Amino acid sequence: VRVLRRLDPIAPDAGPSRRVTLDTFNPFCARFRDAPHRNALCESCDDHHARLEFAGKKVAAPHRCHMHLLDLTAPIRVNGRVRGVLFAGQIVDRDEATLAQIGRNVARKAPELATELQALARRAAIPTDEVRSFEVRFREFADLFQTTVNAFAQSKQHEAERDALLRVNEYLARLESEDVT
Repeated sequence: VRVLRRLDPIAPDAGPSRRVTLDTFNPFCARFRDAPHRNALCESCDDHHARLEFAGKKVAAPHRCHMHLLDLTAPIRVNGRVRGVLFAGQIVDRDEATLAQIGRNVARKAPELATELQALARRAAIPTDEVRSFEVRFREFADLFQTTVNAFAQSKQHEAERDALLRVNEYLARLESEDVT
């Protein structure tokens, strides 16, 4: 899992604003992103897909990043609202059409690294059946993560309800102890 985006609690309707990164980029992406102007392209692509999740306009399906690598996202909901987005992927399919498209994108966006990046893409490429297996495992992980978030949110809600009832009971006890004549 690469990036978790979450809403800014101060301006939750502004969309994704902060990022918690677990920077485990594949070698292709790490090399591409090592220059700020190229990293900005990746950030923009991630932001676009995160905003689609926050807006509820994205179906739960893999997508291609701006370089044509496979990425997956999963919304994280709390009380029915999207509050974060899980990202995973940076997968290169081992098929010639995908590798050719990546090569064209490299030639356009990082021509000075074309030979190196194309070699990294070929080394990172995995068979299609492994890609499908990764997608399934990611969905399972995202479901488990959502279940954990739901349990945590429910626990916090019960805790808040219990605290509110204790405060009400304390208030009622104070009223009872006061002499009302």
